[in-house]
Amino acid sequence: MVSDLGNRILEEQGQTAAALECGGTRLSAQAFRRGVEERHQRWSAAVQPGDTVLVFTGRAEAFWLDLVALWTLGAVAVPLSASLPSSHLETVLRRAQQPVPG
Repeated sequence: MVSDLGNRILEEQGQTAAALECGGTRLSAQAFRRGVEERHQRWSAAVQPGDTVLVFTGRAEAFWLDLVALWTLGAVAVPLSASLPSSHLETVLRRAQQPVPG
């Protein structure tokens, strides 16, 4: 699945076209694909389809690479801001542990 996504980006935009501009950083389609594939490979043994994974926002391009890599693994990514009140974070964490309806 990661190859299909990466190939589509490269075909549509070319190797050096910007695929992501975030927080002052510009990633080419090739760099974006490489970042997603590295994460995909690193996490493939630990993350299974349907797993819920919390992803902290506010990390510029790392957030987007993490998010797409988790999607390619079939995970349910839950974006989470560390700036939320602790009561809200606790609620999100509790709900994230519940099974996702299929």
